[in-house]
Amino acid sequence: MADTGIIWGLGRRKTAVARVRIKTGSGQVFINKRPMSEYFPNQIERLAVGKPFAVTELKDKFDVHANVQGGGPHAQAEAVRLGISRALIKVNKELESKLKETDLLTRDSRMKERKKYGRKGARRASSSASARHSITTQMGQAFACPISFSRLSCGPAWPQPPNQNRSCAATAPWTPRTPAAGRKCAPCSRALRAATTC
Repeated sequence: MADTGIIWGLGRRKTAVARVRIKTGSGQVFINKRPMSEYFPNQIERLAVGKPFAVTELKDKFDVHANVQGGGPHAQAEAVRLGISRALIKVNKELESKLKETDLLTRDSRMKERKKYGRKGARRASSSASARHSITTQMGQAFACPISFSRLSCGPAWPQPPNQNRSCAATAPWTPRTPAAGRKCAPCSRALRAATTC
């Protein structure tokens, strides 16, 4: 193959950025001035870097020098792979169809979702928030008690009758209740107060 000079390609994946330059050679690959076998001891990353050459049947035809920063080993390997694919297109435009068929020219835009305030992660809620949501849901369903799951089962007895001036006093007569033995909860207390005072 004729000498093509130095061809540049830029690849990104997650937070990794790879600046790749290829030139006609014997197939040597250097990542951050280190041999690929030393920089990527895992075979999965090495196969990812060499995939563009395997697809285009140009193995051992180009030397690769890549400067990569950010991200982890897998993201860096995929960033180098994208940089190599883009550089090969500049060498020969006809290789674009082969590289597109295997998605080697697609920039994977997936990123780690940021953590939100009030949550343990991007979407995971704390256990206390889950409990509050459960109690709120139960209260919305006929004031269900989270302890015994029955209507107003553990609410305390209130010393005063409901406001007689309310229009609903006649239709909802006040009946004092005694709390269940050893079973009280704040949601049911609030629910009973709301039910007996309208």
